Amino acid sequence: MTDNDIRYGLIEGKIDDPDTTYNRLSHLIREQGVPKDLDPALWSLRGEHGVSLAHIAAKCSELPRDFAQWDLADESGWTVAHVAAYEGKLPPHFERWRLVDVLGRSVAHEAVIVKPLPSDFDDWTLADSDGWTVAHEAAHYGRLPPDFAGWALSDSTGHTVAHVAAARGCLPPGFKGWKMVDNAGDTVAHLAAIKQILPEEFLDWHLLDRDGVTVAHRAAQNGTLPKGFKKWSLAMPDGETVAHTFVSAAGLGLSYRDSGDRAMLPEHFSGWFWATSDGVTVIERAREVGCSEIIALYEQQMLSNRIKKGDKVSSKASINKGGV
Repeated sequence: MTDNDIRYGLIEGKIDDPDTTYNRLSHLIREQGVPKDLDPALWSLRGEHGVSLAHIAAKCSELPRDFAQWDLADESGWTVAHVAAYEGKLPPHFERWRLVDVLGRSVAHEAVIVKPLPSDFDDWTLADSDGWTVAHEAAHYGRLPPDFAGWALSDSTGHTVAHVAAARGCLPPGFKGWKMVDNAGDTVAHLAAIKQILPEEFLDWHLLDRDGVTVAHRAAQNGTLPKGFKKWSLAMPDGETVAHTFVSAAGLGLSYRDSGDRAMLPEHFSGWFWATSDGVTVIERAREVGCSEIIALYEQQMLSNRIKKGDKVSSKASINKGGV
């Protein structure tokens, strides 16, 4: 009996008790790494839930360079390749990206969670059972290549790759597909507005979602209107202007939170009496929500106007008095 037989629970190089051999080897791999002289035939030994020694090595150690049994799967269909991908341990020239688990998730889906896929990877349309492609996964983690062009690729719910990237704030400079709509009725611009990643030259603030909410109103709801925003009078069918929505958000502390790069009502704002279809003005909305900053701006303007008006009256009276 060799030293390896004793270490691995073998008798004359053959497995006598698979459980003993598995337990000894799994412990050894976890504690010391993969033995250099391990017989490749032992990789497929399985323990609870069908987890093979190769799965353990992929997670806790390093697989040998000549390892080839990437399709060994546990009871859930999770292959050794899936484990290695999730651990960021796939070899440089790995090619079996299409191996899938029981949910249809490929090795590529798992690999891109950890790091960008190789520059020559081109199987972006590879989809799981929900139609969620590798491109969607990469967009979610901000790992699409700079020259990616498949923004309109859609999953089974109508979410395009562009919508996923916008929701994560990961759209590239020069993106143009703002008007793409998903099944929920959102344009890419609506999601980008929440993340405040619309470009300075963006003009389509009037784009509507399924509920008739404009891009500008969506940004105002979330306190993410960009600094320098000017379309305060843009209104929805019920007369709700962007200013109304902005004030409502301000009442929740959103519009004036970290406002260095976000819009605020301009110092000389003149739309205080714009009214919704049910007659609520912007200043009335501010009082309803108790937004002290906006109420103070209004009162400061009113005081300034009274002073200016008083100065004009005083000047006119002085002139009249001097001319008598």
